[in-house]
Amino acid sequence: MQLTVTATENNRKNKMASTSSIFDSLYVANIEEWKGSYVDIIKFITIVRLRFANHISRMDPSFLTFKIFNFISIVIRIRGRPKLRWTNCMEEDFKMSGVANWRTIARQ
Repeated sequence: MQLTVTATENNRKNKMASTSSIFDSLYVANIEEWKGSYVDIIKFITIVRLRFANHISRMDPSFLTFKIFNFISIVIRIRGRPKLRWTNCMEEDFKMSGVANWRTIARQ
């Protein structure tokens, strides 16, 4: 199977080559490569979630999206298992990829 590369993909690859960051390895050039099995889909979702977290962490703190992402509730939780938050899942993904302090790395 031969993959065709568009101008947009070339621009993305050039941007990737110009920066050296841990987040560069999270880029997926073609979604066709990820189709197939359940494990590949889970891996793809994890990578997209990590890329989005990187995007949010580099935002200007005055943006509403940044404020919502960093919101800490002061409401007392009810008894039982705590609700799983998006940030909890994302931090677990970063731990699995071997990144300890991802917010500092993203802001560099």
